[in-house]
Amino acid sequence: MRLKGEFDAAEKEYLRAYDIDPKNFHVLRELAQALVSQERYVEAERYAREAFSIVPSNPWIIDCLCDVLLGKEEDPENLKNNTELHKIMKALKVYGNLEGRSFYEQKQAEYLFRIGECKEALSYADEAVGLTPNKFGC
Repeated sequence: MRLKGEFDAAEKEYLRAYDIDPKNFHVLRELAQALVSQERYVEAERYAREAFSIVPSNPWIIDCLCDVLLGKEEDPENLKNNTELHKIMKALKVYGNLEGRSFYEQKQAEYLFRIGECKEALSYADEAVGLTPNKFGC
């Protein structure tokens, strides 16, 4: 449902699944991502952090937590100084390219764009496309 853009329905289903198994990191991540997709970052943070506490090396969960931290903050200076975000990004760099993915490059491009480093952001975006061209329709 979430992948079809049916965020409200997905949220309801994931909340039901969460009630059944609150330690299921797949459910936690999907619930967080459904909330992120609706720009409900404060609510998403709880579930993303719970998932991260269970599996801190899962690149999908690390990526989701990055989405939350990037989404919550609008001020570029605060993003630059967010030591937690930088720590999580380092974890994404370690785990994010496993299985031929480009999690780190994509998130780094987004971060750099948000702080106004457009030229460097484009470099990371190009690298992400090079690593995972099918993800971008290339």
